[in-house]
Amino acid sequence: MNYTIKDIARMANVSIATVSRVINGNGTVAQKTEKRILEIIKELNYVPNNVARSLVKQNSKTIGVVVADIMNPFYSEIIRAIQDQANIDGYSVISCNSDEDMEKEKQCIQMLLENQVSGIIFAGGRGKGDYYNQHIRDVAKKVPVVLADEFLEGENIYAIVCNKIKGAYEGVSALIELGHKRIAMINGYRDYKPSIEKLRGYKRALKDYGILYREEYIRYGDYHLDGSESHVRELMQLEQPPTAIFASNDLMAMGAIRALKHLGLDVPGDISVIGFDDIMMNEYMQPALTSVRQEMSRQGQLAVQILDMIFTGSKKPKKKYVIEPSVIMRSSCRRLDR
Repeated sequence: MNYTIKDIARMANVSIATVSRVINGNGTVAQKTEKRILEIIKELNYVPNNVARSLVKQNSKTIGVVVADIMNPFYSEIIRAIQDQANIDGYSVISCNSDEDMEKEKQCIQMLLENQVSGIIFAGGRGKGDYYNQHIRDVAKKVPVVLADEFLEGENIYAIVCNKIKGAYEGVSALIELGHKRIAMINGYRDYKPSIEKLRGYKRALKDYGILYREEYIRYGDYHLDGSESHVRELMQLEQPPTAIFASNDLMAMGAIRALKHLGLDVPGDISVIGFDDIMMNEYMQPALTSVRQEMSRQGQLAVQILDMIFTGSKKPKKKYVIEPSVIMRSSCRRLDR
């Protein structure tokens, strides 16, 4: 039978870390405890191996990744960047899709921990409150956690965020500079922090330009392609329909363009549309989609680099890294001439 360091720890009734200190000859262990561990090692004819050592050091050279929706190009771009950077730094990657379901996310975490990952990256925005986040703080007690595109206070938790308030502000400001005053917003989940932050940026832009905020121009979707179509129909039936739509992500912006076309409206001839994220397919859309870029590839790359800093001790990472957004203007927006 091939015994492991876990077996030794169980038989000696001590932690794996204690057995590791005896094997590696570092740290302080009580003489009586050390003697018992060495006797068990001799009895089992146990020979330490590199895998066991890496597990004890919590550096199995494997990184876990949890994404909310692998079908969303936003997450696909982050995952691709994580894998590319992991290859450069010598790590393997295990990815898990939660389907935006909290119980599935917890199952993903359990699976990753059972596979002895050295750290976990969570990609995408999160809800506000303990329901969405307490289990993240719990897992951070076991392995380092990096949140890509989100911030959460907690020990052993690191974050990379896009300044979404600024991004929404600049996106709406770009529409106002084109002459638009009736600007609708199709937001994401109402209780998600990214949605809350983008709405703040939207409101701030209107206020700074002296434009009245109108509640009837705000709709909440689900960040999916078909999550904006019914909202578009409702908006265009208003007594004063919007001349521009700001969508909280690119998929909803695409859904909005499709819905507008079904209504016989031209984009941007009749109405301008802007998204958020700037996924790769935007420039191939008809019309090409204007969007707020938030550098998903950079976020994925940096997430791996943060974990590598922790594992190697080469540098102490910051708790929070901020990616500044920028508006990428394409043909889905035009200057209002009426």
